[in-house]
Amino acid sequence: MTLASNLSYPSTSSDGTLRWKTQFYYTPTLNQGAAVGGADSSTTHQYETEFLELNKALRKYREASQAIIRQLSLSHEVALRTEQIMLSKQQNGPANVLQDSELLSRQIEGKISKVAELLEKNAFVLESHLKPFPVTIGASRFTNLEPDLTNTEDATTAYEHGPNELLQVTDELPPLARYIPPYKPHHQGSTNDSGEELPYQDAAQIVAHITRDWTSDAAPIRKKTYDWIVDQLWKYHRQQASTYSATTGSLQCSIFSPVLVPGAGCGRLAYDLAFAYEELNTQKERSGNSTKQYHFPFEVEAADSSIVMASAAHHILNSGTPVQHEMYPFVNDPFINEVDTEKRWNSLLFPEDKVLKSLNRLSTQQSDELHGTFVNEPALSYTIGDFVTTYASKAKHQMYGTIATCYFIDTATNIYEYILTIQNLLRPNGLWINVGPVQWHRNAQLQPSLNELRQLIEQLGFEIHHWQVEDELVGYRHPSDVSGSRFTRSQGYRPLKFVATYQGISGADDLNLVYLFEKVRLSTGRKSMLHPIDDKRN
Repeated sequence: MTLASNLSYPSTSSDGTLRWKTQFYYTPTLNQGAAVGGADSSTTHQYETEFLELNKALRKYREASQAIIRQLSLSHEVALRTEQIMLSKQQNGPANVLQDSELLSRQIEGKISKVAELLEKNAFVLESHLKPFPVTIGASRFTNLEPDLTNTEDATTAYEHGPNELLQVTDELPPLARYIPPYKPHHQGSTNDSGEELPYQDAAQIVAHITRDWTSDAAPIRKKTYDWIVDQLWKYHRQQASTYSATTGSLQCSIFSPVLVPGAGCGRLAYDLAFAYEELNTQKERSGNSTKQYHFPFEVEAADSSIVMASAAHHILNSGTPVQHEMYPFVNDPFINEVDTEKRWNSLLFPEDKVLKSLNRLSTQQSDELHGTFVNEPALSYTIGDFVTTYASKAKHQMYGTIATCYFIDTATNIYEYILTIQNLLRPNGLWINVGPVQWHRNAQLQPSLNELRQLIEQLGFEIHHWQVEDELVGYRHPSDVSGSRFTRSQGYRPLKFVATYQGISGADDLNLVYLFEKVRLSTGRKSMLHPIDDKRN
């Protein structure tokens, strides 16, 4: 099996020194007929048009900011008129009332000014993180290049049946399936009625994700989610130490590497996995002194369908000389369930100090504070593309040792697609580690309960070693979302945590998943995988 060979991470900066970076890839959609290992002019054009989403996200953020100001202005007008009419009769004239700084109208005036100021500061930070960035168009790092990728059929996993049979698939199904309405493209407003997975293209979502991923205040959330995933991977990695060589002369990646992180968002979980290191056997110098050596055992690939999320991740991870930015994550919050207005103005810095220090060390090629040396560099890449259409192909079969899903599985329109795609990706005995809610999104056609989900995972060839629903609520964005200090209603969830290994299932290796998924989509009223733009089946 041949792998894509672009595994080099250090790049040369303007001053001639080597600088570590995260490589970003853009995977074309299947309907373009572009090869997995290359790109044509239509692919390049599509990628360039994707950048329009960055401008769109910024524009929507400013429109949402204006709507907040309008809402506050209306509240101010209502409060002012109410006070003039109702309170002036009780306070010997309106003049005395209007000079009272404690009146609600006066407080709203101050709120309007403060909100406008902080929203503008946030917009400035977003503009610096949502802008075009360099990518490699085509195959992501871990791809089996043995098929003839210049052939459209191979690039789309070599259909065993022609498209005419696919179009007639509903004739093979029970009558009940014919009551499912066909997919109707929706081109108006921000609502997506396509029944497909919804990428987080909203700039306000970027603010929330940056808060959770890259600020020190959100560390308690990451400890219960991202850190738990890292700990589980270390646990299984160490159990297999006998098959793993950790000597300077013959370093190997963990048998649970590479690690794929679908729905990676702004990239912190992928970063934590890639930057997880272990101490090797201490080396003795000629002077007799001992020098510690460290090794990064996990190669990591982040993946997300949102160009907006990828842009934010790129400008955090590949900023040259990293610097901190100040952001106001709560200023966009709805004006409901709020305990203390002053906490709305709290600011946070990102990336947090320890991340900044780590990125600066790699950027400047300096030695580590642990008085030792790293014998390799973190291996981290980021692929932009839909999870199913990018990873269900034969080119991705058994290419990964671990799949780490966090805040992801409940985004599935059809959970079978996610599980079978993960089945396709994992090597035998590969790990699937999951954390997150099962708050099935509104696009979901299937919403199994947890016991039904577990049965489904086991039926599809996985052995579950750990299955737990947390007793305590975990905030989605910031610990204060559930602590009671900011809201009268908690904004949290009890995450599902599980670890499973793929044991295999008879016939799974021979399945043509793209073909099967296409049949299911055509029979359940969904958007075609091959022709998502020009779907004429309505």
